[in-house]
Amino acid sequence: MMGEVTRDVGGLDRRLEIVALVAILVVAAFFRMYQLDRVPPGLTHDEAANGHDAAWVLRGVRPLYFATNYGHEPLYCYLVAGVSALGGVSVNEISLRLTSALCGLGMILGAYALARRMFGVPVALATAMGLAISFWPVATSRQGLRPLTLPLLLVPAIYCFWRGIQARSQVATTIYGLSKPMATVRKYGTKLLV
Repeated sequence: MMGEVTRDVGGLDRRLEIVALVAILVVAAFFRMYQLDRVPPGLTHDEAANGHDAAWVLRGVRPLYFATNYGHEPLYCYLVAGVSALGGVSVNEISLRLTSALCGLGMILGAYALARRMFGVPVALATAMGLAISFWPVATSRQGLRPLTLPLLLVPAIYCFWRGIQARSQVATTIYGLSKPMATVRKYGTKLLV
């Protein structure tokens, strides 16, 4: 029907699916943001180095590679600087960790979309819930560290690859081809996925 809003997807009504996903994201946001200024206590040296680099970005320095902290790509520092600028604050513990929490939520959405595409709605909801409450995804989302940007980039790349294969879509395959180098630059281990 033309005016029909819902559609049966994998045995679930589309509205029920959206409500379930929003509920999972609320749970995930709670686990990632509750007492973010206190837990975990203090900054690690890596968090401090990331904050230092993000503060340079706020001051107008725009490198493609940071030589500090044993050298690293700039994505996380640019994201921290953006979150700090949007919040109207200088780089601090909250802006560092809020950036990671938002990356963690983005990772859950990306993993949900990928699992939905590959396995259907029930598996996608289970995947999102698992990522929402599992220890390591929550713990890494509560620290101002760069590794969380890897799944944030890699999951959409894999989604486009899968969609390109399934639908024989040149657009999706091209997006994968363009996004894959960003993910591989992010971390050495992803070079195995070439």
